[in-house]
Amino acid sequence: MTTHDRPRQFLPGRWAAALWVLVLAACGWAGAQFIIEAFYPGGFNDDMVFQLRQAQGQIPFNDWHPVIQALLWRWLMQTTGAVGSLLVCQVIVFSAAAFGLALHIFLTTGRRLVSLLGFLPLLAPWCLNFAGLVWKDTGMTACLFAAVVLALHMARLRGRWLPVRLPLLILAVVFLVYATLVRKNAAFAILPVLWFVWCQAAAGTRLALFAGSLLWKPWRRLRGVPKRRFAGLLAVTIVFAGLVAGGAEAADAAARPQHTGQLTQIYLDDLSFTLTDEQIATEPMPERLRADLRGIRSLCPLDGSKQISNVYWRCYRGDDPNLTFAPIDDADAIQDLWIRQTTAHPVEYLRYRTLVYAHFLFNTNYKFDAPVSELPPGLEKANPIQNQIMLTYVTKFGIGALGWTFQVWFWLAAAIAGCALSRRLHRFRRVAICLSASSLIYLLGYVPIVPAPNLRYAYWPAIAMTTVAVMALAARRRGPAAPRPQAAADDSRGEPTCAPTGAPAEAADAGDSDTADGEEPAVREAVESAAPSTTDSVVSGPAPAGEGDEGSTTGGTRVRGAAPVSAEPRSDPAGEPTGEPSAAMEASVGTERGAHSGRFALRPRRRR
Repeated sequence: MTTHDRPRQFLPGRWAAALWVLVLAACGWAGAQFIIEAFYPGGFNDDMVFQLRQAQGQIPFNDWHPVIQALLWRWLMQTTGAVGSLLVCQVIVFSAAAFGLALHIFLTTGRRLVSLLGFLPLLAPWCLNFAGLVWKDTGMTACLFAAVVLALHMARLRGRWLPVRLPLLILAVVFLVYATLVRKNAAFAILPVLWFVWCQAAAGTRLALFAGSLLWKPWRRLRGVPKRRFAGLLAVTIVFAGLVAGGAEAADAAARPQHTGQLTQIYLDDLSFTLTDEQIATEPMPERLRADLRGIRSLCPLDGSKQISNVYWRCYRGDDPNLTFAPIDDADAIQDLWIRQTTAHPVEYLRYRTLVYAHFLFNTNYKFDAPVSELPPGLEKANPIQNQIMLTYVTKFGIGALGWTFQVWFWLAAAIAGCALSRRLHRFRRVAICLSASSLIYLLGYVPIVPAPNLRYAYWPAIAMTTVAVMALAARRRGPAAPRPQAAADDSRGEPTCAPTGAPAEAADAGDSDTADGEEPAVREAVESAAPSTTDSVVSGPAPAGEGDEGSTTGGTRVRGAAPVSAEPRSDPAGEPTGEPSAAMEASVGTERGAHSGRFALRPRRRR
């Protein structure tokens, strides 16, 4: 092999690479340690104080909040005896996912400094503000983030389905099930992530009965895709829905929560600002509900001068503290009245929901920590100095200099841009499309249900789109790309799928997120270009001078495996020309025909 054919080395030596992996692990551990010390035993608001009391057995369970987090908290406290155990568990998942992202970038690109960007979704001020809060939003985000990173590593482990990829798939599914159970509206964000995880885990195996192009090109027409691929996709979704339903039933059986009708507070918002005084007086409803609506109207006028949403917490029955997280009276009557009002007056309903969503986008509050009416003893910050360092970093640098990253509209715009531009990425395009679509659907899902303009509702889009930005930066090439065989370059024009190896062209294996559209990762590209060809009939491009011993050259084209021949006509033993074309001339004609027909395999005539 000459200098011309020697592949570029993207990764450092084995020991240097192992040392850098240890450096990345140390960075992840240091970040986790700082977050735990700054927030311990965790950031609390009224919601989390209420769930802590449930986990400690001070009050009975109800379904205002999903009971899965309180049950997990109870088990952690019974195991460790510490209230902050849920914070530690949550931060460990976050930090491990960030380390996994940094490791994947390093193994894919071989660039040390670029791999440090993998910690940006953990340590950026717009991500760090809620990393130490034991909210359901934070737990859901940590699990989704971890599932995506596990999927990235699954695709790298080809040929190791049972020992490695299957355990990673099971762990990712556990994270996805918990994320769906801990946050009721997580269903808006879960499907793109679920399909991405499955495509990454099943790529190159016989389990891949559906095409990855369903996620890759969602605009593709239904009739143009084989039915078995949709059957596989539908089967995965149904199985996952069954796991979620089973987990919910198991949690309810363990906690036996009281029904509260928590969604009724959204109906109260809609009715309070769409019903007129005349409609309140004339609409058929229970008299107690009529009195409640009149009381809300007196405390929260229709013009929205005091409150435009969240009336259950501000205006319902005079803001009675005894009604906090309590079952709402007349829940069925409120639901019936809401259905009649929205169907009879849809314009008023859409106008009000647009107003609330606009406040959610442009008037976001609670950007760091959250207020709590009464903090129980023992929940004060264990390290106030570290907490002040964190507060200064987030508020002075983050909110002060990068205030637009603390507004929901920015992450909505980033999700739209990600869906539109991720297709142009050289690498990581599939994971970028997955995260962008998940963020966009999740934010749009808040249009009919957003109760208040809290930034925590956009925490998953902030983490996801920060990850997309990191992937976009890591996908940038460093210098010219390594040369690739012309045949492989032309064969890569097909759509990527996650079908098993050896399938037809329309179901060819797409590989991991780095190899979409035929683009191999840097390390694999270098190794493949260095490996000797096993086919003696592939045109590999121009041959450098002085390499005639490796193959014949015809018109600047080398045919591997062919013996050096002359371009002169053949001669008989007596030395007279026979007029028959030589092998080199036949190869030249075959090359021209192959170029026009799209074929690159030549069969040079054997010498006798």
